[in-house]
Amino acid sequence: MVDESKSVHYVKAEDKVPFLKKLAYAAGGPVDILGVWVMVSIAYQVFNFELKMPPTYVAIILMSLRLWDGVADPVMGWISDNTRTKWGRRRPYILVGSILSAVTYPLIWWFPRELTQTQTMGWVIGFGILFYSCFTIWAMPFQSLLMEMTPDYNERTRIASVRGIFQTLAGLFNGFCWWLSLLPVFYVNGAASPINGMRYISLGIAATMLLLG
Repeated sequence: MVDESKSVHYVKAEDKVPFLKKLAYAAGGPVDILGVWVMVSIAYQVFNFELKMPPTYVAIILMSLRLWDGVADPVMGWISDNTRTKWGRRRPYILVGSILSAVTYPLIWWFPRELTQTQTMGWVIGFGILFYSCFTIWAMPFQSLLMEMTPDYNERTRIASVRGIFQTLAGLFNGFCWWLSLLPVFYVNGAASPINGMRYISLGIAATMLLLG
């Protein structure tokens, strides 16, 4: 009998992904986290606590964006699956999607302060849908690319593990995002201004999307 606990899985040379390529792919992991979870984690603090928007409005914002994402994702996945170019069926969308995502993300947060609560909700939903449409162009091909980098299951697991490290680091930033928006550097007239903070933080997130995406 063969002791399976001592068996070793060898990856074929042609199926191995060089570490630098693993690193390059994994570096896009934070974009996936920042694009989705920053809004989810601080929506109530910003819109309910700071702007005094009814919790129902905040729930409508989050629900609308997630519903749209649920529709756009499979459509973009189908488009990417059926695309044929000399650069592959994923890379062109990853390039274009990262640029569009970086351009549209700050628009969610740079709404005019004189808007009513209903108008602000409409602004965030409208530009949020625009952003998620662009983000989907990046996200679906990015996620799908992992399965095509190598046919070897264990090698794909290693790539996903490296990506997970980057995503964990982005998750730490996500957890401190509200605290960062309250820093004195973002004060307005000597008082904390989370809205002002999130506007400038959104520019940093957009730059991250552009560089790492």
